[in-house]
Amino acid sequence: MVMKADIFKILEKEYIQKLFEEKKNFYFPSFKNKKISKIEIERTSPDWAQRTCLARYKIFFSDGSFKIIRGTTKVDGSKKWSYKIMKHLYESGFSKGRFLVPRPLDYVEETGLFIYEEAQGEPLSLILEKNQYSPKFSQEIAKFLFKIHSLKNIKFKKKALIFDLEDYLKTYKRIKKIFPRLVNFFPLKKIHLIQRLEEESSFIHADFYTGNLIIQENKIILIDFDKMGFGPILYDLASFCSCFEFPKSIWPVSLAKEDIKKYQHVFLKSYTEMVGWNLLKLKYILNKYLAKVFLNALNYYTGLAHEGWPVLRKEEKKAYFIRIRGLLEKINQYLKKYESFIHRF
Repeated sequence: MVMKADIFKILEKEYIQKLFEEKKNFYFPSFKNKKISKIEIERTSPDWAQRTCLARYKIFFSDGSFKIIRGTTKVDGSKKWSYKIMKHLYESGFSKGRFLVPRPLDYVEETGLFIYEEAQGEPLSLILEKNQYSPKFSQEIAKFLFKIHSLKNIKFKKKALIFDLEDYLKTYKRIKKIFPRLVNFFPLKKIHLIQRLEEESSFIHADFYTGNLIIQENKIILIDFDKMGFGPILYDLASFCSCFEFPKSIWPVSLAKEDIKKYQHVFLKSYTEMVGWNLLKLKYILNKYLAKVFLNALNYYTGLAHEGWPVLRKEEKKAYFIRIRGLLEKINQYLKKYESFIHRF
């Protein structure tokens, strides 16, 4: 456990200057003959966040060159896990080729600071927003995910961070408290349908969405490994498919229904061809996982609304109401599809 006060040391110029000066040759071996001339520190986490702190460091060297480094820490010390995972992936073939992860630099015990090189490129989510997405992306992302799921000899035994029944009951109580008009839309009696995730498991990312995929020319860089661990493969597939149809109140991307179906179909078809699964059956079972992905998003947004409720303005509360209503509609939509499937078989 890292002391709460210590996580904000990563924003202090003196502390960061000393850290990078002392470990310059270790962090940047090709810069051994260059001196650090200046470091710019930018806090990238919101000011109200007290249990986590994110920073961006722009490190200038004596010859005018610079490096951009990301830093992240949390009071529970959990960023050590993210460091271990990224390091393992980096050393397992994701440091070169088309499918990459950022280069991890260090985990500093004193402040729980995990630092790594910033992924240069454009988030896939932004490419979607700019209407520049194509089915080719779906094919390549499927290949990347298959490579992740095919990893062997993994020495970590940690489970992927996926919300469970206890979390959902807490969400139900929060909705009942702050948005009582929506409580009847919460599928309390159907939660059991998505609690048993018995399909094939592997080492999964558990947050595999377009915002965590960076496009750099013909390369794809995967980021954010906080939730990674062993879990159901289909959860990653559902996470990616869900990106194309989040409620517009959360992500206002305009996609035609036929394009959504096409992008999802190409992604799933590409993946199933590599593993030898039945595509039609997969699509039916995936409804359960899509419901779970949207339920996890509901858990997140309800938590934010509940935490900030005393200080939220009227229009902010209304915005949360609309987001949560939209997520409930998605959850019920996919639960209905999954129920139809299990009744048929």
